Amino acid sequence: MIPSDPSFPPDPAERALLGALMTLASAAECPPTLRADDFGSEQHRRIYRAMLDLEADESSIDLVTVWNALGRREDTYLASLLDAVPDCDAVKDYARIVMDNAARRRRQKWAK
Repeated sequence: MIPSDPSFPPDPAERALLGALMTLASAAECPPTLRADDFGSEQHRRIYRAMLDLEADESSIDLVTVWNALGRREDTYLASLLDAVPDCDAVKDYARIVMDNAARRRRQKWAK
């Protein structure tokens, strides 16, 4: 797992991606190479894992199902993710940015 790194600022692409996935009700739009560990925020990792679990169970991914999968926590934060989506059609672009940032964190970790 790539640890969260405070030297990397919070990633708006992570928020936009998670919000878009809830809006689209599916994680199928994400590249299969995107992993929960690619998210810099542990909170975002938990949310994405919950989405993957829902997808594996053939359940819809939305605010209510993700909230329920997370044990009915983080409802205000989850709702704020829906406001963080500039364009749902850009899901693949957001995923690429998240993966690129994860690669940068890995390189920085290895360089130390």
